[in-house]
Amino acid sequence: VILSAYAFGRRPAVAAALAGGALAFWCFVEPVYAWKATPQILAAFGFFTVTCGVAIVVITGLTGALKDVSHELGRARAVADGHAGLFRELNERMSHHMRLVAGVLALQAKGEPEPQVADGLRRAMERTLLISRVHRELGGRAEGPVDFDAFAAALARAVCIARNAPPERVVVEASGLELGVEEATSLGVALAECLSALLDTGVKEPLKVRFDVHGRRAEVAITETGEGADGALVSVT
Repeated sequence: VILSAYAFGRRPAVAAALAGGALAFWCFVEPVYAWKATPQILAAFGFFTVTCGVAIVVITGLTGALKDVSHELGRARAVADGHAGLFRELNERMSHHMRLVAGVLALQAKGEPEPQVADGLRRAMERTLLISRVHRELGGRAEGPVDFDAFAAALARAVCIARNAPPERVVVEASGLELGVEEATSLGVALAECLSALLDTGVKEPLKVRFDVHGRRAEVAITETGEGADGALVSVT
């Protein structure tokens, strides 16, 4: 009766109790295979009935409560997963926006004649990258370093196509430079702006992009093909 109540529910347990009571009354209580209606037998049968009823009510009630708890837990988990997904998406978008802001700040710092203002812009860029990194970590992202040579080559092709120029107008020198996602994005913004400005000014010769690293600082120099390092048209750090 207990196993039926736990495994199958209330009605199969009641059927098991009735079948078990009838089988015991007829086959196992003396005299066997005969009708007996003594007070002792009826009292034992009544006690068996009450015990089975209590067991069925308690067990089916507990199993029903466990099913309700499991259902509510599944709903709560689904809601929590949905909120976590929204939180990760929000952090990812915030990280993207911060990277773009850092790139714009880098450009502003490069063209600022006042040293104090330029230093303030660079500090703002560094803190923006830090906030971007924190948002990415909160979102559970763990991207590895970016091969900036390939990234810059793809970016240069996209800029040339957008300006109706042949993709071979810009050549990216191999440097083996690898940057974090935030640094690659902000430096990529600066590179795209510089290439767009040079192509808009009507530079005729093909452009060559060169990268150099000094500790934690990366420099991008854009020259006309055949010019040396001193002939850089644009240099961004």
